[in-house]
Amino acid sequence: MTTTATEQRTGRRVATENVATAHLLVSSAFLALGGVLTVLSMASVSFISLSGPLSYGRLRPMTMLVVMLGWLVPAFAGVGYYLLPRLTGTPLFQPRLAGLGLIGTSGLTVLGVLWLFFGLGDGIEPFGLPWYLDILILGVVSIPAVVTFGTIRNRSEESVFASLWFVMAAVLWLPGLALVSALPNLAAIGRQLQEVVFSTGFGTLWVTAMGFGIAYYVAVKQTDNPLANRQVAKAGFWSLAFSGAFLGPVQIAFGPTPDWLDSVSAVLSLALPVAAIATAAAVATTVADDWSDASERPALLAVGYGLALAIVASVLSVFGAFSSAAALVGLSAFWDGIQFLVLFGVGGTFLSAFAYQAIPPMTGRQIDDTGNAGRQIRLVAWGSLGTAVFLVLAGILSGFSWTGGSYTGSYTDAGEGWAEAMALPDVLIGVAVLGALVTFVGQLLFVRNVTSAITSGTAGAQEVLVYTPVSDDDDGGDS
Repeated sequence: MTTTATEQRTGRRVATENVATAHLLVSSAFLALGGVLTVLSMASVSFISLSGPLSYGRLRPMTMLVVMLGWLVPAFAGVGYYLLPRLTGTPLFQPRLAGLGLIGTSGLTVLGVLWLFFGLGDGIEPFGLPWYLDILILGVVSIPAVVTFGTIRNRSEESVFASLWFVMAAVLWLPGLALVSALPNLAAIGRQLQEVVFSTGFGTLWVTAMGFGIAYYVAVKQTDNPLANRQVAKAGFWSLAFSGAFLGPVQIAFGPTPDWLDSVSAVLSLALPVAAIATAAAVATTVADDWSDASERPALLAVGYGLALAIVASVLSVFGAFSSAAALVGLSAFWDGIQFLVLFGVGGTFLSAFAYQAIPPMTGRQIDDTGNAGRQIRLVAWGSLGTAVFLVLAGILSGFSWTGGSYTGSYTDAGEGWAEAMALPDVLIGVAVLGALVTFVGQLLFVRNVTSAITSGTAGAQEVLVYTPVSDDDDGGDS
């Protein structure tokens, strides 16, 4: 029995929707686990003393592995797989390969957690895994790029939408960062640069970039308005592209890195707020008067919070990038606060926007309780912002304690005097755990909303993608 091109494309459409849905569901499960590990690792700093497999030295890389590789990589890959057919006018290229990518990231996440649990890690941030597992991670995070550009090669839609800019760039930037992280046998400063470049680049060039792509898509779909200012959107894109990888070196300023690297990184980091503000301006003018209805549209509400948090994170990053501030906040909780805000706040709100926008057309199921969705978004946004503020303040106070004690001689940077000087920063770090708990409640609500909508939400109209007609002897190539 032979199948026509139309039947083949119908099957590929269904496979596309299924693979995007699977990415959303699986990543949500890892989000719940990552939230537990995050709260536990933060609490172990201030409130509880854990040892052995649950010591902080093992909990932190396990947390980063689950949050980054288990949650944020497949979640945003699923965003790309949902957007690509809608922005290119052609079915997703090799949906089975996309599914294998999901299996690969999930399997490596579980394997990595077990590896770290039994103390087999190498201690290098953020994942602490040996180089041969890093190579496998590089392989699976390269799959979204293959699927993306295979799809774009066959596109029938000639226009390149703003959302597509960010998807194309992000799926290339992610394996680039993974390649840097996987390089083996570097000297000590090389390993340190690996750590900070990957950790910060992941937040800017993957999480924030994909988030901006979601913002443009949701703004247009929710309002039926065309993109208001394409030139401003381009400015935001290129600002992010040129600055996103340079926040890492500023965290180790005054270290053994070349002086020119500190200066160049600090100057280029100034483009980060430009990227966030330009994107926010382009989205805001596109939405225009529809912002007044944002409380009744969870996807639009989440976009607003995501853009606001991205601006806050970028401004704080620039503050810590220049030498006068870098001398205070380097190697402190300041950068942990920004990382928390980007991963959980920016990433969490933008993914909420995607889920509440995409689930009805993707699955034919409705989000039954928009009020609950709004509460979830606010809990994630305000919880992550509160956590970041307390960690940032703790980092600044720690810096003043380090430099003040050294410059004035009022106390030594060790022993009893040091403990007294660090009392207030320790309190702030402890209070930050409460913000993490608020965020975690919002994360659990998100998981509940997603799973209940997909599995038991009220049935509604499902979006049917219609592609350019082709002849029956077409093999699914150009359309």
